[in-house]
Amino acid sequence: MKNSSVQIQENGTFTMTSDFANQTASIAANTSNYIFNENNIVLNNSDGSFSGTTGNIGIIGGTTESINLKGFFAGTNTSGTHGLSYSFGYQDNYAGVFYGTR
Repeated sequence: MKNSSVQIQENGTFTMTSDFANQTASIAANTSNYIFNENNIVLNNSDGSFSGTTGNIGIIGGTTESINLKGFFAGTNTSGTHGLSYSFGYQDNYAGVFYGTR
């Protein structure tokens, strides 16, 4: 949300694809009005964490910014995941939280 203390909360969906052998992943998420995506996620197989800095977050069909993405896999055989995507741009500020199971 741009320079505002008003809270906006929307529920949405996400798809995450992971390649543990190559330590890479991608994610795409959206709500009715917002998106974030990251196609260059780096997986850390030793602690279950992942991160990315080349994706985008913002308004569908509108302003988007570069993101930082941080998260973890959890559960038996990485049955779950959770994380945070947030912008590091200069004008707008966006954040997205995700969690799910396979």
